[in-house]
Amino acid sequence: MKGRRIMPNDKGSLPELQPGDYGRATWADEKYPGNPVTWWVVMAPNGDSCSLNPAIHTVVEHEDGTITVSPSIQILTGYHWHGYLHAGKWIGDTSGA
Repeated sequence: MKGRRIMPNDKGSLPELQPGDYGRATWADEKYPGNPVTWWVVMAPNGDSCSLNPAIHTVVEHEDGTITVSPSIQILTGYHWHGYLHAGKWIGDTSGA
């Protein structure tokens, strides 16, 4: 499945993610202006979503806006999903089992 890069709204959140979507959310603390916190959010093809942990995942942004995440993404909530996001393409378990 080809994913879709979602850009954050003016508040920094990623509204209404759909299966396959991914993007980088932003949170700015009023106490520390100019130093926003950013993180990647992904929604697997089966609708499970998670935030990527920078201590575990490396995200490479490509010139076309797609991303590659390594190592694999494993979501253990919801229906469970395990696989890869490579150049914006989801590869893995979409069975929802």
